[in-house]
Amino acid sequence: MGIKFHIVKAQAKDLPEVHAIEKQSFPDPWSLKLFEELLANPSQALYVAQKENEMKENEVLGYVAFWKILDEGHILNLCVDPQHMKQGIGSQLLQFCLDAYVSQAVTLFSLEVRTSNIAAQRLYQKFGFEIKYIRKNYYPNHEDALIMIKRCQFPLA
Repeated sequence: MGIKFHIVKAQAKDLPEVHAIEKQSFPDPWSLKLFEELLANPSQALYVAQKENEMKENEVLGYVAFWKILDEGHILNLCVDPQHMKQGIGSQLLQFCLDAYVSQAVTLFSLEVRTSNIAAQRLYQKFGFEIKYIRKNYYPNHEDALIMIKRCQFPLA
């Protein structure tokens, strides 16, 4: 049985935990200031997967940041605490993001993922994302990024 958690809109009090997960997960993590700016921007969304327990209320297990530009959704960042990987948290955060724009006629979702992050690539492929392009030297450490796209069908009402 997996961890029980819920996905909620991030608040300022969640940012230290979000940033700690970011620093554990990436060689060139986003700054805390960048997360603060993201949270303050009404056109961008930041949601956290929270676990409630006796020792620490609403422990952050992972997060997803995304936004909509015209008819496209873009996933800025999706990350799960390394201690809680392989428990379905990333899948549920990704599904939450995809569901966020169901009624808004989004025609595709896009994201960048490190060429070395095979686990993330597999997750995205499981949800129908396909590798479309390589962006050379995309990350500060000069690692290439794979541009992945998921085309969406939406009801024409």
